[in-house]
Amino acid sequence: MIANTRIVRGRDIDRDDLTQIIALNEIVYGAEVAVPLEMVERVFERNRDTCLVVKDDARAKVVGYMSTLPLSPEAFGDILDGNSEELFSEKDVVEYDYSASTMKLYHLYLASVVVEPGWRKFGIFQALYANLLDLLLALGKEHKVYFEDVAARALPQGEKICRALGMSPIGTSQRGEVIFYAKMPPPLLRHSSENGRELVEFYEDLNKMRGGTPA
Repeated sequence: MIANTRIVRGRDIDRDDLTQIIALNEIVYGAEVAVPLEMVERVFERNRDTCLVVKDDARAKVVGYMSTLPLSPEAFGDILDGNSEELFSEKDVVEYDYSASTMKLYHLYLASVVVEPGWRKFGIFQALYANLLDLLLALGKEHKVYFEDVAARALPQGEKICRALGMSPIGTSQRGEVIFYAKMPPPLLRHSSENGRELVEFYEDLNKMRGGTPA
């Protein structure tokens, strides 16, 4: 990334950042995708490790973000079936159990990756992607938070991101988006970067301990 930009996550994301995320969605996807700030805040309060933000400190401006939601089995199933309208409430989002002494498995939904149009050649997506892999690895190593699988629904501009994460198309939603899915870990992550390789190896070791077969 260029100078004066940084990744913000967790409790460092504030209400103004969430407001700018909503505005950025409208710039990229149009006003019809606008979500009330109160709904976004409730989801974020439910689980703060669901959003990564890139900020331009010189302008105090959000120039990109990635949202990944751990969903209930029912909500995740609706994604795979193409039935959900994607307006998730806090009831659909699962809170990570950081106090668990044993492994806990979650279903991860890649809800959104958005970069301001004027910033798309400055490594914003690559920074978000790398930080997502770091987050998934840290959740597993430090908190025993693991993911069974990952899904997404993508418009044409988002399909590149899904394929970069090693996901495969499995169908089409009612709104015409391509539904992508992968068991964890998607093998292609091994070739994407050093932290991608480390994440794959971590999950492969985990699968061996569980007595399963690596994805």
